[in-house]
Amino acid sequence: MSKIKTLIAHNDIKITNDIIDSIKDLDYVEIVGTAVNGKETYNQIVNLKPDIVFTKYNMGEMNSIEIMKLSKEKLDNNIPIFNIIGDEIPDNELKEAIDIVGKKLNALIKEPYEDRITDILNDYKNTL
Repeated sequence: MSKIKTLIAHNDIKITNDIIDSIKDLDYVEIVGTAVNGKETYNQIVNLKPDIVFTKYNMGEMNSIEIMKLSKEKLDNNIPIFNIIGDEIPDNELKEAIDIVGKKLNALIKEPYEDRITDILNDYKNTL
């Protein structure tokens, strides 16, 4: 089985490192990149074509809904993008995110996030 190519995007390097630390020992996961803002996240998705993305919802220049729209248009696929959120996402934007990428394996992750990310990667592995 090939490894799950994973992109981590968050504007707080400590949180990025916490996520990496929580999944780095999973032998079926390959962290292919990290990003610190929305534009970089989009570019990493297009260039690296990860299997799965974990991103903070509000990444500055663009939020994850905009990242989803642009990457779906560019790549014409449904890379699962999981959003790490606080309470900042309005219900209408949540519905829009689900409409863009579908419900399969897409979710919002509230903090604390580390255990949830490991569970999501395990679930994803089991669908392969």
